[in-house]
Amino acid sequence: MADPVVDFLLANQHTLTTLDPDAPLDDLEPLREIVGTARVVAIGENNHHVTEFYRLRHRVLRFLVERLGFSCYALESGFTEGHLVDDWVRGGPGAVADIAEQGITWTVGNTTAMHDTLTWLRSARATHPVEFAGLDIPASGGSPHPALHAVAEFLRGADPHAVAFVDAALAATAGYAAPNGDLATGRYTQLSPAERDAATAALGRLAAHLDALRPGYLARGQDPGAVARARQHARAAWYTDHYLREVASATAGAGDWEASARDVFMAETVTRLLDRHERVVVGVHNGHAQRTPFTPMPAIALQSVGCHLAERLGADYRVIGVTGLGGTTAGLRVNPDRPLGIEVYAEPLAEPEPGSLEAAFAAAGIRSALVDLRGLRGRAAGPSTLRHATMFAPTPVAEAFDAVVCLPELHVTEYADQG
Repeated sequence: MADPVVDFLLANQHTLTTLDPDAPLDDLEPLREIVGTARVVAIGENNHHVTEFYRLRHRVLRFLVERLGFSCYALESGFTEGHLVDDWVRGGPGAVADIAEQGITWTVGNTTAMHDTLTWLRSARATHPVEFAGLDIPASGGSPHPALHAVAEFLRGADPHAVAFVDAALAATAGYAAPNGDLATGRYTQLSPAERDAATAALGRLAAHLDALRPGYLARGQDPGAVARARQHARAAWYTDHYLREVASATAGAGDWEASARDVFMAETVTRLLDRHERVVVGVHNGHAQRTPFTPMPAIALQSVGCHLAERLGADYRVIGVTGLGGTTAGLRVNPDRPLGIEVYAEPLAEPEPGSLEAAFAAAGIRSALVDLRGLRGRAAGPSTLRHATMFAPTPVAEAFDAVVCLPELHVTEYADQG
Protein backbone atom coordinates (compact mmCIF):
# COMPACT_ATOMS: atom_id res chain seq x y z
CA MET A 1 0.00 0.00 0.00
CA ALA A 2 1.32 3.44 -0.91
CA ASP A 3 2.34 5.72 1.95
CA PRO A 4 1.29 9.33 1.26
CA VAL A 5 4.03 10.74 3.50
CA VAL A 6 6.72 8.72 1.75
CA ASP A 7 5.32 9.78 -1.62
CA PHE A 8 5.36 13.42 -0.51
CA LEU A 9 8.97 13.22 0.64
CA LEU A 10 10.06 11.60 -2.63
CA ALA A 11 8.28 14.26 -4.67
CA ASN A 12 9.60 17.22 -2.68
CA GLN A 13 13.14 16.29 -1.69
CA HIS A 14 16.16 18.40 -2.57
CA THR A 15 19.42 16.49 -2.25
CA LEU A 16 22.16 18.04 -0.15
CA THR A 17 25.51 17.31 -1.73
CA THR A 18 27.85 18.09 1.17
CA LEU A 19 28.16 19.24 4.77
CA ASP A 20 31.48 20.98 4.14
CA PRO A 21 30.98 24.50 5.57
CA ASP A 22 33.32 25.97 2.95
CA ALA A 23 31.75 24.27 -0.09
CA PRO A 24 29.62 26.07 -2.69
CA LEU A 25 26.06 26.72 -1.53
CA ASP A 26 24.03 25.99 -4.66
CA ASP A 27 22.41 22.85 -3.19
CA LEU A 28 20.78 25.11 -0.59
CA GLU A 29 19.04 27.33 -3.16
CA PRO A 30 15.60 25.75 -2.42
CA LEU A 31 15.80 27.62 0.89
CA ARG A 32 15.33 30.89 -0.98
CA GLU A 33 11.68 30.13 -1.71
CA ILE A 34 11.05 28.51 1.68
CA VAL A 35 12.44 31.54 3.54
CA GLY A 36 10.85 34.13 1.26
CA THR A 37 10.74 37.50 2.98
CA ALA A 38 10.74 36.11 6.53
CA ARG A 39 12.63 38.19 9.06
CA VAL A 40 13.54 35.32 11.41
CA VAL A 41 14.72 31.86 10.37
CA ALA A 42 15.37 29.23 13.03
CA ILE A 43 17.71 26.31 12.29
CA GLY A 44 17.06 23.42 14.65
CA GLU A 45 18.73 20.18 15.72
CA ASN A 46 17.30 17.14 17.47
CA ASN A 47 20.14 17.15 20.01
CA HIS A 48 23.12 19.28 20.91
CA HIS A 49 26.75 18.13 20.53
CA VAL A 50 26.30 16.47 17.11
CA THR A 51 28.94 17.21 14.46
CA GLU A 52 26.69 16.98 11.42
CA PHE A 53 24.14 19.38 12.90
CA TYR A 54 26.79 22.02 13.58
CA ARG A 55 28.26 21.68 10.09
CA LEU A 56 24.85 21.90 8.44
CA ARG A 57 23.91 24.94 10.53
CA HIS A 58 27.18 26.60 9.52
CA ARG A 59 26.35 26.07 5.82
CA VAL A 60 22.75 27.29 6.19
CA LEU A 61 23.98 30.32 8.15
CA ARG A 62 26.41 31.11 5.32
CA PHE A 63 23.60 30.85 2.77
CA LEU A 64 21.27 33.12 4.73
CA VAL A 65 24.00 35.69 5.30
CA GLU A 66 25.71 35.66 1.90
CA ARG A 67 22.69 35.22 -0.36
CA LEU A 68 19.71 36.54 1.61
CA GLY A 69 21.22 39.36 3.64
CA PHE A 70 20.71 38.18 7.22
CA SER A 71 22.84 40.21 9.65
CA CYS A 72 22.54 38.57 13.08
CA TYR A 73 23.25 35.06 14.33
CA ALA A 74 21.47 34.39 17.63
CA LEU A 75 22.38 31.15 19.39
CA GLU A 76 20.84 29.10 22.22
CA SER A 77 23.50 30.34 24.63
CA GLY A 78 23.74 32.91 27.40
CA PHE A 79 22.70 36.44 26.41
CA THR A 80 25.16 37.97 28.84
CA GLU A 81 28.10 35.76 27.84
CA GLY A 82 27.34 36.33 24.15
CA HIS A 83 28.66 39.88 24.24
CA LEU A 84 32.18 38.53 24.77
CA VAL A 85 31.78 36.44 21.60
CA ASP A 86 30.38 39.35 19.61
CA ASP A 87 33.31 41.55 20.64
CA TRP A 88 35.70 38.86 19.36
CA VAL A 89 33.78 38.40 16.12
CA ARG A 90 34.11 42.15 15.57
CA GLY A 91 37.91 41.82 15.80
CA GLY A 92 38.61 41.75 19.53
CA PRO A 93 41.60 39.99 21.09
CA GLY A 94 41.88 36.39 22.23
CA ALA A 95 41.98 32.83 20.92
CA VAL A 96 38.74 31.43 19.57
CA ALA A 97 38.83 28.41 21.90
CA ASP A 98 39.09 30.64 24.98
CA ILE A 99 36.42 33.04 23.76
CA ALA A 100 34.03 30.21 22.91
CA GLU A 101 34.56 28.44 26.24
CA GLN A 102 33.83 31.61 28.20
CA GLY A 103 31.21 33.11 25.90
CA ILE A 104 29.05 30.15 24.84
CA THR A 105 27.15 28.25 27.50
CA TRP A 106 25.88 24.67 27.94
CA THR A 107 29.44 23.42 27.03
CA VAL A 108 28.70 23.95 23.33
CA GLY A 109 31.53 26.48 23.07
CA ASN A 110 34.12 23.76 23.62
CA THR A 111 33.35 22.09 20.29
CA THR A 112 35.74 22.44 17.38
CA ALA A 113 32.73 22.84 15.06
CA MET A 114 31.66 25.94 16.99
CA HIS A 115 35.17 27.32 16.73
CA ASP A 116 34.93 26.95 12.95
CA THR A 117 31.65 28.87 12.83
CA LEU A 118 32.94 31.72 14.97
CA THR A 119 36.14 31.94 12.94
CA TRP A 120 34.05 32.22 9.76
CA LEU A 121 31.88 34.96 11.30
CA ARG A 122 35.00 36.94 12.18
CA SER A 123 36.67 36.47 8.79
CA ALA A 124 33.47 37.25 6.87
CA ARG A 125 32.98 40.68 8.44
CA ALA A 126 34.81 42.46 5.65
CA THR A 127 32.05 41.59 3.20
CA HIS A 128 29.13 40.34 5.34
CA PRO A 129 29.11 41.92 8.81
CA VAL A 130 27.09 39.75 11.20
CA GLU A 131 26.41 40.37 14.87
CA PHE A 132 26.59 37.40 17.23
CA ALA A 133 24.08 37.26 20.06
CA GLY A 134 23.27 34.86 22.84
CA LEU A 135 19.56 34.27 23.42
CA ASP A 136 19.46 32.35 26.66
CA ILE A 137 19.62 32.81 30.41
CA PRO A 138 23.18 32.92 31.83
CA ALA A 139 25.53 30.33 33.34
CA SER A 140 23.95 27.34 31.56
CA GLY A 141 20.80 27.96 33.57
CA GLY A 142 22.71 27.87 36.84
CA SER A 143 23.13 31.41 38.10
CA PRO A 144 21.93 34.99 37.56
CA HIS A 145 25.31 36.30 38.70
CA PRO A 146 26.94 36.88 35.28
CA ALA A 147 23.97 39.03 34.26
CA LEU A 148 23.96 40.84 37.60
CA HIS A 149 27.63 41.72 37.28
CA ALA A 150 26.93 43.14 33.81
CA VAL A 151 24.14 45.29 35.27
CA ALA A 152 26.45 46.50 38.04
CA GLU A 153 29.06 47.57 35.50
CA PHE A 154 26.45 49.70 33.72
CA LEU A 155 25.05 51.21 36.91
CA ARG A 156 28.44 52.25 38.26
CA GLY A 157 28.62 54.76 35.40
CA ALA A 158 24.95 55.62 34.99
CA ASP A 159 23.35 55.35 38.45
CA PRO A 160 25.87 54.47 41.19
CA HIS A 161 23.33 54.52 44.02
CA ALA A 162 21.38 51.73 42.33
CA VAL A 163 24.33 49.32 42.58
CA ALA A 164 22.86 48.50 45.99
CA PHE A 165 19.99 46.76 44.16
CA VAL A 166 22.52 44.50 42.45
CA ASP A 167 24.31 43.76 45.72
CA ALA A 168 21.00 42.78 47.29
CA ALA A 169 20.20 40.47 44.38
CA LEU A 170 23.64 38.85 44.48
CA ALA A 171 23.26 38.14 48.18
CA ALA A 172 19.70 36.84 47.85
CA THR A 173 20.64 34.38 45.07
CA ALA A 174 23.99 33.21 46.49
CA GLY A 175 22.36 30.16 48.04
CA TYR A 176 21.62 28.53 44.70
CA ALA A 177 24.06 30.07 42.19
CA ALA A 178 26.07 27.32 40.44
CA PRO A 179 27.97 26.66 37.17
CA ASN A 180 25.00 24.84 35.57
CA GLY A 181 21.29 24.31 35.97
CA ASP A 182 21.52 20.79 37.38
CA LEU A 183 23.69 21.87 40.28
CA ALA A 184 21.63 25.01 40.82
CA THR A 185 18.37 23.04 40.90
CA GLY A 186 19.73 20.83 43.67
CA ARG A 187 20.69 23.90 45.69
CA TYR A 188 17.43 25.67 44.94
CA THR A 189 15.36 22.79 46.26
CA GLN A 190 17.15 23.14 49.63
CA LEU A 191 16.05 26.75 50.06
CA SER A 192 13.07 27.64 52.20
CA PRO A 193 10.03 29.26 50.55
CA ALA A 194 11.00 32.54 52.21
CA GLU A 195 14.53 32.37 50.76
CA ARG A 196 13.17 31.63 47.28
CA ASP A 197 10.73 34.52 47.49
CA ALA A 198 13.45 36.88 48.73
CA ALA A 199 15.60 36.03 45.69
CA THR A 200 12.72 36.57 43.28
CA ALA A 201 11.78 39.86 44.95
CA ALA A 202 15.35 41.22 44.83
CA LEU A 203 15.70 40.38 41.14
CA GLY A 204 12.31 41.86 40.37
CA ARG A 205 13.19 45.08 42.20
CA LEU A 206 16.35 45.44 40.12
CA ALA A 207 14.55 44.71 36.84
CA ALA A 208 11.86 47.25 37.68
CA HIS A 209 14.49 49.90 38.38
CA LEU A 210 16.18 49.28 35.02
CA ASP A 211 12.83 49.44 33.23
CA ALA A 212 12.17 52.84 34.83
CA LEU A 213 15.42 54.44 33.62
CA ARG A 214 14.83 57.37 31.28
CA PRO A 215 16.82 58.07 28.09
CA GLY A 216 18.51 60.97 29.88
CA TYR A 217 20.95 58.51 31.41
CA LEU A 218 22.65 58.33 28.03
CA ALA A 219 24.00 61.81 28.67
CA ARG A 220 26.25 60.32 31.34
CA GLY A 221 28.58 58.77 28.78
CA GLN A 222 26.60 55.63 28.01
CA ASP A 223 26.32 54.43 24.41
CA PRO A 224 22.81 54.41 22.86
CA GLY A 225 22.29 50.69 23.42
CA ALA A 226 23.60 50.58 26.98
CA VAL A 227 20.28 51.01 28.76
CA ALA A 228 18.57 48.41 26.57
CA ARG A 229 21.37 45.89 27.18
CA ALA A 230 21.35 46.51 30.92
CA ARG A 231 17.59 45.99 31.00
CA GLN A 232 17.94 42.69 29.19
CA HIS A 233 20.74 41.56 31.53
CA ALA A 234 18.44 42.30 34.47
CA ARG A 235 15.62 40.37 32.84
CA ALA A 236 18.00 37.48 32.14
CA ALA A 237 18.78 37.32 35.85
CA TRP A 238 15.08 37.39 36.78
CA TYR A 239 14.20 34.70 34.22
CA THR A 240 17.01 32.47 35.53
CA ASP A 241 15.43 32.55 38.95
CA HIS A 242 12.00 31.80 37.47
CA TYR A 243 13.46 28.92 35.41
CA LEU A 244 14.94 27.30 38.51
CA ARG A 245 11.62 27.71 40.32
CA GLU A 246 9.91 25.91 37.41
CA VAL A 247 12.43 23.08 37.29
CA ALA A 248 12.35 22.56 41.04
CA SER A 249 8.54 22.41 41.00
CA ALA A 250 8.50 20.03 38.03
CA THR A 251 11.12 17.81 39.70
CA ALA A 252 8.94 17.63 42.79
CA GLY A 253 5.95 16.67 40.64
CA ALA A 254 4.06 19.80 41.62
CA GLY A 255 4.81 22.16 38.77
CA ASP A 256 3.17 23.15 35.51
CA TRP A 257 6.10 23.74 33.19
CA GLU A 258 4.06 24.92 30.25
CA ALA A 259 5.18 28.56 30.43
CA SER A 260 8.94 27.78 30.09
CA ALA A 261 10.77 30.87 31.34
CA ARG A 262 13.78 30.10 29.14
CA ASP A 263 11.66 30.07 25.99
CA VAL A 264 9.88 33.28 26.94
CA PHE A 265 13.22 35.01 27.51
CA MET A 266 14.75 33.70 24.27
CA ALA A 267 11.74 34.83 22.24
CA GLU A 268 11.89 38.23 23.93
CA THR A 269 15.58 38.51 23.04
CA VAL A 270 14.87 37.74 19.37
CA THR A 271 12.18 40.42 19.34
CA ARG A 272 14.64 42.96 20.74
CA LEU A 273 17.24 42.00 18.12
CA LEU A 274 14.68 42.83 15.45
CA ASP A 275 14.74 46.44 16.65
CA ARG A 276 18.14 46.84 15.02
CA HIS A 277 18.30 44.00 12.47
CA GLU A 278 16.05 43.45 9.49
CA ARG A 279 16.72 39.69 9.43
CA VAL A 280 17.93 37.31 12.17
CA VAL A 281 19.13 33.68 12.09
CA VAL A 282 18.30 31.69 15.23
CA GLY A 283 20.17 28.51 16.19
CA VAL A 284 18.29 26.44 18.78
CA HIS A 285 17.13 22.88 19.49
CA ASN A 286 14.18 21.65 17.40
CA GLY A 287 12.04 21.66 20.54
CA HIS A 288 12.68 25.36 21.07
CA ALA A 289 12.38 26.24 17.39
CA GLN A 290 9.12 24.48 16.49
CA ARG A 291 5.98 26.55 16.15
CA THR A 292 3.90 24.08 18.21
CA PRO A 293 4.36 23.15 21.90
CA PHE A 294 7.28 20.82 22.56
CA THR A 295 6.27 17.57 24.26
CA PRO A 296 9.41 15.70 25.36
CA MET A 297 7.18 13.48 27.51
CA PRO A 298 3.40 13.17 27.95
CA ALA A 299 3.25 15.22 31.18
CA ILE A 300 5.08 18.24 29.75
CA ALA A 301 4.04 20.54 26.88
CA LEU A 302 6.40 23.49 26.69
CA GLN A 303 5.42 26.70 24.92
CA SER A 304 8.48 26.93 22.68
CA VAL A 305 10.40 29.93 21.42
CA GLY A 306 8.79 29.11 18.08
CA CYS A 307 5.28 29.29 19.56
CA HIS A 308 5.95 32.83 20.75
CA LEU A 309 7.69 33.96 17.56
CA ALA A 310 5.04 32.43 15.28
CA GLU A 311 2.35 34.26 17.23
CA ARG A 312 4.21 37.58 17.07
CA LEU A 313 5.63 37.37 13.56
CA GLY A 314 3.28 35.13 11.58
CA ALA A 315 4.72 34.53 8.10
CA ASP A 316 7.86 36.45 9.09
CA TYR A 317 8.96 33.37 11.08
CA ARG A 318 10.32 30.27 9.35
CA VAL A 319 11.67 27.17 11.06
CA ILE A 320 13.88 24.43 9.63
CA GLY A 321 13.95 21.23 11.68
CA VAL A 322 17.02 19.01 11.50
CA THR A 323 17.19 15.29 12.29
CA GLY A 324 19.04 12.09 11.39
CA LEU A 325 18.55 8.40 10.76
CA GLY A 326 21.41 6.57 12.45
CA GLY A 327 24.83 6.69 14.08
CA THR A 328 25.32 8.16 17.53
CA THR A 329 23.96 11.05 19.53
CA ALA A 330 25.09 12.81 22.67
CA GLY A 331 24.35 11.69 26.20
CA LEU A 332 25.24 13.75 29.27
CA ARG A 333 26.43 12.64 32.70
CA VAL A 334 27.89 14.29 35.76
CA ASN A 335 31.70 14.38 35.82
CA PRO A 336 33.38 16.91 38.12
CA ASP A 337 36.55 16.80 35.99
CA ARG A 338 34.79 18.12 32.85
CA PRO A 339 33.81 21.72 32.02
CA LEU A 340 30.71 22.70 34.03
CA GLY A 341 30.85 19.26 35.65
CA ILE A 342 29.21 17.66 32.60
CA GLU A 343 30.65 14.95 30.35
CA VAL A 344 29.34 14.35 26.85
CA TYR A 345 29.44 10.76 25.60
CA ALA A 346 28.17 8.85 22.55
CA GLU A 347 24.94 6.87 22.60
CA PRO A 348 23.87 4.67 19.67
CA LEU A 349 20.69 5.60 17.82
CA ALA A 350 17.97 2.96 17.50
CA GLU A 351 15.98 2.38 14.33
CA PRO A 352 13.28 5.03 13.73
CA GLU A 353 9.97 4.19 15.36
CA PRO A 354 6.83 3.71 13.20
CA GLY A 355 4.96 6.94 12.53
CA SER A 356 8.04 9.10 12.93
CA LEU A 357 9.37 11.47 10.29
CA GLU A 358 12.63 9.51 10.36
CA ALA A 359 10.79 6.26 9.56
CA ALA A 360 9.21 7.94 6.54
CA PHE A 361 12.62 9.14 5.31
CA ALA A 362 14.06 5.64 5.80
CA ALA A 363 11.16 4.04 3.91
CA ALA A 364 11.67 6.52 1.08
CA GLY A 365 15.36 5.63 0.88
CA ILE A 366 16.33 9.31 1.14
CA ARG A 367 19.84 9.81 2.45
CA SER A 368 20.54 13.54 2.82
CA ALA A 369 17.85 15.99 1.80
CA LEU A 370 15.93 19.19 2.45
CA VAL A 371 12.14 18.97 2.19
CA ASP A 372 9.61 21.82 2.23
CA LEU A 373 6.88 20.50 4.55
CA ARG A 374 4.27 23.19 4.03
CA GLY A 375 2.43 21.17 1.37
CA LEU A 376 1.95 18.37 3.91
CA ARG A 377 -0.06 20.53 6.31
CA GLY A 378 -3.69 19.68 6.85
CA ARG A 379 -3.38 16.10 5.64
CA ALA A 380 -4.90 13.42 7.84
CA ALA A 381 -1.87 11.18 7.51
CA GLY A 382 1.36 12.80 8.59
CA PRO A 383 4.40 12.12 10.76
CA SER A 384 3.33 12.17 14.42
CA THR A 385 6.70 11.90 16.17
CA LEU A 386 10.21 13.28 15.73
CA ARG A 387 13.50 12.09 17.15
CA HIS A 388 14.60 13.93 20.27
CA ALA A 389 18.08 12.67 21.29
CA THR A 390 17.46 8.91 21.79
CA MET A 391 13.70 9.29 22.24
CA PHE A 392 10.82 10.12 19.92
CA ALA A 393 8.71 13.11 20.95
CA PRO A 394 5.05 13.44 19.92
CA THR A 395 5.14 16.17 17.27
CA PRO A 396 2.72 17.33 14.55
CA VAL A 397 5.72 17.61 12.26
CA ALA A 398 4.15 19.42 9.29
CA GLU A 399 2.59 22.04 11.56
CA ALA A 400 5.69 22.41 13.73
CA PHE A 401 8.22 23.01 10.93
CA ASP A 402 8.21 24.76 7.57
CA ALA A 403 11.01 22.55 6.26
CA VAL A 404 13.19 19.74 7.51
CA VAL A 405 16.64 18.38 6.78
CA CYS A 406 17.27 14.69 7.39
CA LEU A 407 20.84 13.38 7.45
CA PRO A 408 21.87 9.74 7.09
CA GLU A 409 24.36 9.34 9.94
CA LEU A 410 25.24 11.35 13.02
CA HIS A 411 28.29 11.49 15.29
CA VAL A 412 28.94 13.14 18.62
CA THR A 413 31.06 16.21 18.07
CA GLU A 414 34.77 16.48 18.78
CA TYR A 415 35.77 18.63 21.71
CA ALA A 416 38.81 20.85 21.98
CA ASP A 417 39.67 19.33 25.38
CA GLN A 418 37.91 15.97 25.24
CA GLY A 419 38.90 13.59 22.47
